[in-house]
Amino acid sequence: MLFKSAGLGLYNRLLAILFFICTLTLSNSSLADWNSGVTIEDLSTRINVDIKDEGVHVLIDLKAAAVKQLNSHNTAPLETDSKTSRLTEYALQSISISDQSPLKAQLQSSTAINGQENDKGASIAVFFPFINARPEQLKLIPDFKLIAQAGEKYIITVSHQGLPVIDHGVLTSTETLQLDWQDPWYSHFLNPKLQRDHSDPVMAFMYIEPQQLKTEVVVRIKEVALWANLPLRDPTMIYADEFDSIKQKVADFLLAKNSISIDGRKTQPRLDKVDYIRMGASDIQAYAPQQAQKQVATLIGVSLSHTISAIPASIQWHWELFNEKIQRVAIRAYDPAGLFDSYVTPDYAVFEWENMLAELDLPELTPPKKTVMVERSSSQSMVEEYLIPAAIAIALLFLLIQTITPAKCRKYAHGTLLLLLCGSAFGLFKAGALPVQAAGLNNQQAKTVLKQLLWNVYQAFEASEEQSTYDQLAYSVSGQLIETLYLQHRKAFLIQDGAWSKTSDIAIQSIDNISTDSAGNQILDCSWLVSGDVIHWGHQHRRENLYRANITLAAIDNHWKVIELESIGQERLD
Repeated sequence: MLFKSAGLGLYNRLLAILFFICTLTLSNSSLADWNSGVTIEDLSTRINVDIKDEGVHVLIDLKAAAVKQLNSHNTAPLETDSKTSRLTEYALQSISISDQSPLKAQLQSSTAINGQENDKGASIAVFFPFINARPEQLKLIPDFKLIAQAGEKYIITVSHQGLPVIDHGVLTSTETLQLDWQDPWYSHFLNPKLQRDHSDPVMAFMYIEPQQLKTEVVVRIKEVALWANLPLRDPTMIYADEFDSIKQKVADFLLAKNSISIDGRKTQPRLDKVDYIRMGASDIQAYAPQQAQKQVATLIGVSLSHTISAIPASIQWHWELFNEKIQRVAIRAYDPAGLFDSYVTPDYAVFEWENMLAELDLPELTPPKKTVMVERSSSQSMVEEYLIPAAIAIALLFLLIQTITPAKCRKYAHGTLLLLLCGSAFGLFKAGALPVQAAGLNNQQAKTVLKQLLWNVYQAFEASEEQSTYDQLAYSVSGQLIETLYLQHRKAFLIQDGAWSKTSDIAIQSIDNISTDSAGNQILDCSWLVSGDVIHWGHQHRRENLYRANITLAAIDNHWKVIELESIGQERLD
């Protein structure tokens, strides 16, 4: 992987390569030491602090295990709907907030979630009203000893008007926050170690895959309103009746500004999606605003895609969206080797990517699509191989008998030959060597065949062009089912949540029953687990979905294909 941009010369590029090679050589234990391995899914407690005009809102989410552990520190059972419970005390005392003097905590709500009566998680909302309107600074004082009573795996995040003060940052000590009420994006902690990576409210992402190139831009309404000359009726707000039209105008504007060259040739992208998004503790999520929003606190994301037949040699992204404050735009690129960060500036406004995947000697990135042949026994194969020559020999023998045998003996010779042929065919059939129909599958064979066929289907659904999807489905699906599967089952097969997804593995969990219909087709009552990565707005998440279906396989032109699929159910496991 090689990047060129402002400030990235040969030295930095070599460092990037060296870092990647070193990363590949690290042992699993080394990686575990470098990264604790705690993901957002592992957290037992999440505390989000959001500063609004009227005060500070604190939302505390605890998993059932956290509530149970917290309860173990108190002899009285916890009741999540009791205003005097231990859980409420925990929420009110977990964090203190001070202006020039301490702010008073007020319980807003306490709700049990996700569980049975004795196995509940909880979500508690606490509000700290301001003593002085819009203070310049706030001191946040978490009680880490108390917080840890609900579990050691917790996170505390801080945002101003819904915008994180640091990118997915975790508060680990008492800190002072400097508030910018004119533009909350520029609110910051006085601690220099807690600074935002993305210094300006515009971010760009690129995803490079064998079949498509995708770009995403996240930008604030305040900035894009000036760039695109949006017809907003208020200089600071965006109202509910403007949401849809503004989405379309921003999408059209960024579509026109998306200048991408692939191997030296400019390409025309197509719009994938446009969403209002918000930044959370671990993710950037799409949402549908229901009421008027401040322009300084409203983000919008536009996703565009370019069809490619293979990973190109080079990509150039020509950037022109700058203003007086935004003089450096971070761009993050994902490719099969990993992710790399760079940036563009007005002086060097071209982000360049060069393909060095071959030089890194990566392992095979994706198991190939392939058809699955019907397996025959050795005796079946031998019969099929010699069947035509044998038929020719029998025909010649018949003609020979017809020619040289006296007329009065001819019928006896033909009868004897016919009896020999019938006896041989019956013997081959009883031995299972005569392939009247495709041989049945045992459980292990069925798992092997089904895994490859399903892999082909998932790969087909990841293609960016409809025709490519149809062509690739033909590896696994009969012609009659291709269109039905594409139209009715595509969304069910994908593991994405309105995002770009990449299937990494398929595991056949069970085949509970294998039956054969009147045509000799194999009907499998099966379940399978799909694992993959969902990537959107610069964040990557692991996803696992469990599916169950009745799948009918038929031997067509000596290859197994799916001719019928009856979906029974699916479940998201992550």
